[in-house]
Amino acid sequence: MDRVEAHNFSKDVDETLLQLIDLPYDDLIAFLEDYANSHPEFCAALHQRLHGSDEPPVLKKSFSEQIDIAFRKYYYPSAELIVTDDSLRMNELSSQLQVFLQHALEAVSCKNYEDAASIGLAILRSAGNYWVNDTLETYYDEEFPLACDCQDAANLLLEVCKQCKQVSLLQQIWAELLLVADLELFRGSSVMDFSEFLAHVAVLILPFDEALSYLNRIIDQKAESGIAVSPLVLLKLEFLKQNKADFLSVCWKYIHFPRVREWYVDWLLKNSRFEDALRILSEGISLIKDDGFRSRAYLLSWLKKKMSIYETQKNSACVIEVAHELFVLSEEKLPYYRILKKWVDGTVWDNFLAGLLKEVTFSTDIRGRNELVEIYLEEKKYPALFQMLSVHTPDRLMILLYYVSFLQKYSTAELLRFLQEELRYVVEEKYGANLFPLLRTAFRTISTLPGGFEVIHALLSEFEWKYRGRASFILELKDLRDVYLEK
Repeated sequence: MDRVEAHNFSKDVDETLLQLIDLPYDDLIAFLEDYANSHPEFCAALHQRLHGSDEPPVLKKSFSEQIDIAFRKYYYPSAELIVTDDSLRMNELSSQLQVFLQHALEAVSCKNYEDAASIGLAILRSAGNYWVNDTLETYYDEEFPLACDCQDAANLLLEVCKQCKQVSLLQQIWAELLLVADLELFRGSSVMDFSEFLAHVAVLILPFDEALSYLNRIIDQKAESGIAVSPLVLLKLEFLKQNKADFLSVCWKYIHFPRVREWYVDWLLKNSRFEDALRILSEGISLIKDDGFRSRAYLLSWLKKKMSIYETQKNSACVIEVAHELFVLSEEKLPYYRILKKWVDGTVWDNFLAGLLKEVTFSTDIRGRNELVEIYLEEKKYPALFQMLSVHTPDRLMILLYYVSFLQKYSTAELLRFLQEELRYVVEEKYGANLFPLLRTAFRTISTLPGGFEVIHALLSEFEWKYRGRASFILELKDLRDVYLEK
């Protein structure tokens, strides 16, 4: 019986579609089966339509077969990439793989580790079989979809290894991964660091001695090749610590790595060994300074740790010394200003602060925020603040607009005078497309101040007369006058 006749399709169905599917029943079923096996999203949609459930069905083909079929659709048997619409085809493949990966994550949540592992291994294995170095050199990018899929598969397998207690399955995963590691794709390509991934798997599932041996071998291999090993050393340290094995010797061997030094310091602090931590921190800070501050992030981190220890010890002199250094070195200075104010003797604070402010230069962000202004506001040093603002700078208008609610508390008259000066300057010097949004913002702010409307009207009259030859400018001013004339 014809498939169309058997299901009594509606007369509204497109005739072309009816002709396309006018196949013998067995042929149509065979096609649907093959297509569903290679397109899991279609299979899930079909299952939902027929059974009213989003639960993926069990297919005749294994996950390994399904994923292999998906890869074959986008590659020639010779493993060369099909050249037509490369990016599109790869994105389509990646979309299919993500469906499998989502199913695998659901399997993990249901403790179905066999299916999850099967999917993760199949993706890595098929990628290695079809994805050849000399055919995809231009695609070796961490943002390339299939590279992301490989990393997602690796993360999935790590999660399985963390949760699963089935020794036989874990052994199977390890054996399979060793085979995958020998594929050309994963030998030194930028797709992912497969040896580092294997090291993370090893510490999760192998006996202690085997895992440690594997870690040591990988670390030595990378070190000989000049590759950074600090991530693996950190993994080794955590592994040794969790197994209550000696890790101090490893710390000392690799203490020249900043990340290892920081790990060791954190361990010392957790165990309240403050003096040892201070010594290790001071040594590291000296090394960084001698190296020309190239590891600035570590320098700031270690100074903060030192300051925290001194605060705990209530060592005011050392707190002040380190906070002073952080104030000078850090881009954000307010936190260290506040710490210094807390610890410096109040009788000498004014002189201390005056000297401190001379050591640094403050910048203004795109909003107009300036930490020197905030320090003056917190100190209630309004005369010094207004003296600072009396001098024209490229960011003065932004600062005035940003801090208007604070500045008006001290002197609205002075604030309005500064705003008028700046607006005259920007109209004279910065005439152009960006002028009127700035004028509108400034006028809107000025209108909230006592006497602000009078200032706006006076400026409008001044500009209309002074720039009467700028026709387009005059039209824009008319729009502004229409907004504020009725106020």
